[in-house]
Amino acid sequence: MIYVFKCNTCKKPTPFVHMVEYDSGEEAIVVECQRCLNTGVRVRIEALDDKKVVRCQQCGAWKMEAENCYTKCKKTNVPSV
Repeated sequence: MIYVFKCNTCKKPTPFVHMVEYDSGEEAIVVECQRCLNTGVRVRIEALDDKKVVRCQQCGAWKMEAENCYTKCKKTNVPSV
C-alpha cells in the first residue's frame, strides 16, 4: 500500500511504500520513501491524505500527481510501461 508522508530527508511530501514484512503493531507502520529510500516507522494517522499518488507513464515509479518524476526516465529514454 502507498502512503504519503513528509520525508525527513527529502523535506517534502513523498510517496512511501508500506513494508508489510515487518510487524509494527496496529497504529504504526514501517515505510520506505520512494524518492530517497529512507526507511522508518510512521503512525498511520500522520499520512497526508489530501495528496494524490500516481505512476509515472515513462518508468512506472510512484510519484506525486502534481510533480515531475524524480527518476531519470525522461533523460534515459526508457520505453513507456
